[in-house]
Amino acid sequence: MENTCENEIRKINIIVIGESNVGKSSLVRRFIEGEFYDDERPTILAETKYKNITHNLEKIELEIFDVSGLHDYRSLVSMIFRNLNGSNENRFGLILVYDVTCIKSFENLTKWYQQLELTDQCNIVKIVIGNKIDLRDNIKISIHRGQEFSKKFNAGFFETSAANDLNVQNAFESLIEMLLNDKEKERKNCFSACKCQ
Repeated sequence: MENTCENEIRKINIIVIGESNVGKSSLVRRFIEGEFYDDERPTILAETKYKNITHNLEKIELEIFDVSGLHDYRSLVSMIFRNLNGSNENRFGLILVYDVTCIKSFENLTKWYQQLELTDQCNIVKIVIGNKIDLRDNIKISIHRGQEFSKKFNAGFFETSAANDLNVQNAFESLIEMLLNDKEKERKNCFSACKCQ
């Protein structure tokens, strides 16, 4: 009998949220394509990007939701969350992004997070990203403030530059690693349930 547990390609869902112009799309593009566009167009509604990776010889498909930062589309965040929460994938990654040179983008992260209307915190693995650290002369949000904010939401914390490719891969890979570690428990349960040999 075919071992469906072992042969199944794992799928990981990630939602990226935050204000407009904080560099969400640039971060996603840098991670997926290794490229950066100075004239990155604003996201309308939400865009879905895919990336296939291999982790410990296991094939994994990443589905990344890049949500528009316009306030009119905040409701999309809760809609995407509900769809993911109702699917078979009961855990997913959440990336909250702010611009280290823009205080408003940092202060509004709480509103974006609240938009999810979370009822089960255990379903989410979270990281906070302070982007645009290449603009050092204009930095308004200190590392300490970013770290304190992330602790409040029990999230990992990273500072990045999509423009200069600083720490972007590390941020995404750390989130993926955390998700895979959590899913390892589910995998063991699967082996037990189907009595894999």
